[in-house]
Amino acid sequence: MLSSSLCFMVSGEQKVPSSRARLFPAQEVLQEGSSIFFCCIPPDGARVTAIHFSNTPYPLINIGRRVRAIRVLQLNITMMGVNLVCQDDSGNERAVLNYVTFPPEKPKNLSCATRNLKNIVCSWTPGREPNLSSVRRRRYTLHILNSHGVMFPCDKRPSSCEFPVLPDLIFYNISVVVKNSLGEERESYAFNITHRGVSAAEQLDRDEDCWKKSDILRFYMFL
Repeated sequence: MLSSSLCFMVSGEQKVPSSRARLFPAQEVLQEGSSIFFCCIPPDGARVTAIHFSNTPYPLINIGRRVRAIRVLQLNITMMGVNLVCQDDSGNERAVLNYVTFPPEKPKNLSCATRNLKNIVCSWTPGREPNLSSVRRRRYTLHILNSHGVMFPCDKRPSSCEFPVLPDLIFYNISVVVKNSLGEERESYAFNITHRGVSAAEQLDRDEDCWKKSDILRFYMFL
């Protein structure tokens, strides 16, 4: 949580001349459910008259001679930036954006498969749908832990990642890492491409006591 100490720290900037208002925090990613103090230092010779967050005015809190703040409880996520607006008695206003989201969730149901023994596709359940995109989006990477730090970005889909079979590597120890501005989570998975391969969409035909076989190989986690 960003406490009132932030506003006290930035209050020192009120002595720095400025022709426009300064707002804090600005362009930050904030956590859903947190309670935040937002601060405004007005331009020289002006006095803060109002601070709005998400188009809603809040009671002003005196922090210093000129610094004013508001406290917003239990931030809610939105699909875009949330505006923070400071108005002063000269009729001017300044607006900045902040972003509210939630920490990444650990990938679940991680598994890997190959169709051609040339490429492997790992898939997982990503959890809660992200609300931010572009540079603030959730990012996934796949790490092959037993291959000298080989890593693949997973930018095409939020629930799967494809990478080439590595030469002479039979045992794969992988980790899928998900990050955003609020943290990181990971899930690991291991399989042996020789000993743990089962022909995929391979379905057991109990009546005929035989296997139906297709061209997919599926690998299962070892315990």
